[in-house]
Amino acid sequence: MGNVFIGYARICLFAMFILKNLFVYCQDNFIGNVEYELCESMEAVENPCQGDYVQIDSGSPRQLYALRQDYPSCHMALLACDLRKYAAQPVLPDEKLEELKAFLKSAEELNLSVIFRAAYDFDGKYEDPDFSILLSHIRQIADALNPYKHVLAGVQAGMLGAYGEWNQTKYAAPRYRVQVIKEWQNALDPQIAISVRRQLFIREAKEAGLSTDRLGIYNDGLFSSDTDLGTYVGEYGRNSELAWSKEHIKTPFNGGEMPFVSEYTDIANAVKEAGQLQLSYLNRLYNEKVWEYWSAQTYEGVPGDQYIKNHLGARLFVSKMKISKNYRYRRSMFVELELENTGFAALDDGYKAYLLIRYNGKTTESEAEITVQSKERMTVVGGLDNLYYDGAPKEVSIGLKLCKDSGSKGCFFQLANQGNHFASGTNWFWND
Repeated sequence: MGNVFIGYARICLFAMFILKNLFVYCQDNFIGNVEYELCESMEAVENPCQGDYVQIDSGSPRQLYALRQDYPSCHMALLACDLRKYAAQPVLPDEKLEELKAFLKSAEELNLSVIFRAAYDFDGKYEDPDFSILLSHIRQIADALNPYKHVLAGVQAGMLGAYGEWNQTKYAAPRYRVQVIKEWQNALDPQIAISVRRQLFIREAKEAGLSTDRLGIYNDGLFSSDTDLGTYVGEYGRNSELAWSKEHIKTPFNGGEMPFVSEYTDIANAVKEAGQLQLSYLNRLYNEKVWEYWSAQTYEGVPGDQYIKNHLGARLFVSKMKISKNYRYRRSMFVELELENTGFAALDDGYKAYLLIRYNGKTTESEAEITVQSKERMTVVGGLDNLYYDGAPKEVSIGLKLCKDSGSKGCFFQLANQGNHFASGTNWFWND
């Protein structure tokens, strides 16, 4: 009897030894996460609603195809809608509205993002329309734009003054400017951003009780003089307005053009101010002398013009990944990504995140949660089910998809990671 007891005891001790080692093995190999650090490349990435643009008249949609051919790396167009002929007509003719829709449809087919501006003058011969007619035109134009909100980078408020620049007009009082902003806000889909010519006009809108969350700036005097050709005048000077912009502008829809080379065009200053203004787009052709000036300089070891183009808008890359230990052999796993943004502007609102695992050529995907800590940092956290975990893992990749409007065409975001392979909207940024 004693020998039997001793035998049982030995079996129990052996079993405890096995269980202890199994626990240690599981703890070492299946409990907790492993962490990987990743790097940013210096390559250009092409993302919707940001980059350099070319201005095209709304009556020339065929020029969009020429744009694609002449400037294959350019994926933005400013749609200039000339209303001079209709300044006395409360109702825009159907053919004018159809012209806008045709332009936007062509842009959609070509996967181009559109900046919109309407004005009663595009050649320096401005005459004010009746203000009620101007407001009526805004409502009609907005009805044509709204179905193409996924194509629009945003709407420049325009309408007032020569070239829609809000000067040389009898409607220069704040009450008129506020009314134009209010009309656009009421008429446009809430997802469409709006920009105005000066920071002052955003402050006026806020003082009038309007929301400023989707109001940005279009500055057509960028880096050109101490006031940027009248942009920074009055109570606030240049430095104050730039500091205010960094703190208060909430939308990444900010941009413009650079008419002249000046002391403010120096690449170091241009990069600094572009970040403060949260620039996401610049005119590719006006002024070419500015681009040439930047190309002759370097910034962080990169030609200045290339650096500026590469950092317009948001430029995201995964800097760190945490993933469950031995994830290749697990049916479910945890993934946490830390993303850094080195671009001038924040990522636009409305993006959803999806984590993917590609296992021996087979892919599974699940939605993840985005948490934004600041313009420069965000995290993506989620779980992944690996339906193929019991196979022999020969090739495994982790991917991230960032998309808007349930993956509408052209609304996927490309990361700037070293070795990233961007295909069908997915960033395959890590391979094991």
